[in-house]
Amino acid sequence: MRRFNHKKAVQALNLFAVRGGGSMNKMKALKLMWLADRFHLRKYGRTIIFDFYVAMENGPVPSLTRDILQQNAMGASNEALEYSNKYLRTTQYDYSSVANTNEGVFSSSDLEALGVVFDTYGGLGKYELRDLTHEFPEWKKWEDGIKNKKFKSHEMDYNDFFLSAGDNHALFTDDAETLGLVQALFSKQK
Repeated sequence: MRRFNHKKAVQALNLFAVRGGGSMNKMKALKLMWLADRFHLRKYGRTIIFDFYVAMENGPVPSLTRDILQQNAMGASNEALEYSNKYLRTTQYDYSSVANTNEGVFSSSDLEALGVVFDTYGGLGKYELRDLTHEFPEWKKWEDGIKNKKFKSHEMDYNDFFLSAGDNHALFTDDAETLGLVQALFSKQK
């Protein structure tokens, strides 16, 4: 599998902040990133940022992207933090854009996924997005353990992102045959 792409992660966060009026809540941005990665994986057989996802109380979290937003030097590389500081300024709960988005790091399909997800879910608040993420099978798989405090977080499997989230989520109602072919393509890349 490919390695985490901190440049794409930072630029996706920057794109969300810009489209959100210049700043954004961190939790909201992380949920949008997960939705964009889920959408892209199901449509094109790869994620955008290749992050390490964990299920936590507030839903799926791209952990390395979170480390960048939290300025966590224990989790994010110095290179990622330095790159982030050129584009983003963070506070405890929010961050803001301080430079134009470098869309050159993205493929056209990356930009499509980021745009579609923002257009569909960008108007929701952080808690609405949190609640929405709790409806997806890759989080529900770990719900009991999280709620019963058996663990604080649990690694998520990208293959679970191919599971159906039900008919309430229009972006994720792919036909089974196409989805099976995309998942087979993804599995061969590992």
